Amino acid sequence: MRIALACDWYLPRLGGIERQLSGLASRLAAAGHEVTVFSPTRGACTADPAVRVVALDAWRMPVIGLTLSSFTAHDLDAHLRAGRFDVVHVHGSIASPFGWGTTYMAARAGLPLVYTVHSVWGNWRRWYALLDFLWGWSRYPMLFSAVSERAVADIQPLLPGVEIARIPNGIDPEEWRVPHRPATDAIHIVTVTRLALRKRGEATLRAFAAARARTPATTKLVLHIAGDGSQRRNLERLATTLGVGDAVRFHGAVTSATVRQLLAQSHVFVLPTELESFGLAALEARAVGLPVVAMRTSGVTEFVRHGVEGLLAADDADLAAHLHRLSTDAALRATITRHNRTTPITHTWARALEANLAAYARARALCPPRPVARAV
Repeated sequence: MRIALACDWYLPRLGGIERQLSGLASRLAAAGHEVTVFSPTRGACTADPAVRVVALDAWRMPVIGLTLSSFTAHDLDAHLRAGRFDVVHVHGSIASPFGWGTTYMAARAGLPLVYTVHSVWGNWRRWYALLDFLWGWSRYPMLFSAVSERAVADIQPLLPGVEIARIPNGIDPEEWRVPHRPATDAIHIVTVTRLALRKRGEATLRAFAAARARTPATTKLVLHIAGDGSQRRNLERLATTLGVGDAVRFHGAVTSATVRQLLAQSHVFVLPTELESFGLAALEARAVGLPVVAMRTSGVTEFVRHGVEGLLAADDADLAAHLHRLSTDAALRATITRHNRTTPITHTWARALEANLAAYARARALCPPRPVARAV
């Protein structure tokens, strides 16, 4: 098949959606499909020569960096019509103007279309309801999908009577099956996340500070924060204000290899995001063997059960209590780590690729491709 993948974000930007899209593109190409990725990300690129990447110029909105440009739309429309694609797969977050522009143009061109939601929209649903009233996106002949049951449940009220496909994220378990040798100088807690308000880095710091205050002085706690973003300076100041600046390490944006090294040397992984659609970094931590502390309202529950793969918190007080418990209960840590390292991961790339191909087949049945005129 000729497959077009489109997203507002792509490599070299590092994040869950970018890594998933890159991985999907490479695996589709390896399976014999002709794959083209469209993105307005500056310097959009790929390390896989089998994947074609079209980086589209775009005007960017100040601060948030999202794209909105009639010139980008015209170029994309020309590419879609000339590409004679068998299916167009758009990957969207909360605010994805390029993704929705691609959706509109692909639907107008009569191309089979899949739209996958990678975020929990939450209060943004009211804006999408307004856009639907004005634009009618819910009536497009396309397959709607999301990366977890949590994300499906979030958007289902906007699509009554519509079956939303679940297309889970995936990892290569062997890539994350590294020797787990936690450092012995302290209990090392790690989080891997973008430092944005929505990711609740402040909650991580406050929970860590509370856990540290309750932990005997003989047990040293260290928090590692891997990732970067607009909130970094605020979080660095907060760590100092909370009196834990000496125990928090900000690593900035890091490669997957560095993430693996951090996980291999740590004891516990924490992810405090409440509106988390999946939690790819948490899945990778679980694959290494770390107990995962996360919110029970998040998509992390796809692969973490309370007391089995980690501990799930009802609120921020719970989050701090779970960090304290795992920091002081070596037997519980060992039990969960042993389970995580010996129980196979089910969210694999093989499973994800199968789900994506099944979605493409459904989309083509909903909207059989028809010849489209070349743009002039």
